[in-house]
This record gives sequence, structure tokens and C-alpha cells, in this order.
Amino acid sequence: MEKIDFDSQFGSVTEHMITVLTAIIVIMFLISLWRTLRGFIILKMLKKNADNKDFTTLQVSQLKTSAKIDFIFFSPVLIICLLGLIYVFVLRQ
Repeated sequence: MEKIDFDSQFGSVTEHMITVLTAIIVIMFLISLWRTLRGFIILKMLKKNADNKDFTTLQVSQLKTSAKIDFIFFSPVLIICLLGLIYVFVLRQ
């Protein structure tokens, strides 16, 4: 019976793990970028339309809280993902 060499046939497990982790990091990066930009746009919109009565006081408060949460949580995640991508694509070569 012939012995199958999985590393030469399918690639090493390490390379597959790096590919999967890179895909996860890219997805987290895109989500974090979207949420950070969303928070920035909400804060800019509220600052620009401060005197506009389109929103109630409660809605403005909720929007500000949402934007601040986006900045507080997703900005560091964005930076961590960016560092992970730099490591994978630049430093590992």
C-alpha cells in the first residue's frame, strides 16, 4: 500500500492555518473600518446639524453613544488587525 504524503499533496497545515487566520483578520479589519467610519460620519453629521431639529434629544443621545462605542471599541481592533496584516504580508516573507 502506498503511503500518501499530505504535506506535498495538500500543503502544510501551518500554511492552511495562516491562510484561515489571514482571512479572519481581513474580515475583522473590514468590519472595524466600516464601524469606525460609521461612528466618524455620525459624529460629523450631528456636529454639522447641531441646531437642526430632525432628531429628538433622545435620538441624538443614542446616536452619540453609538458613535462613541464604535470609536472606543473598533478603533483599537482596527489597529490590531492592521498590525496583523502587516505581519502576515510583510514580515513573514
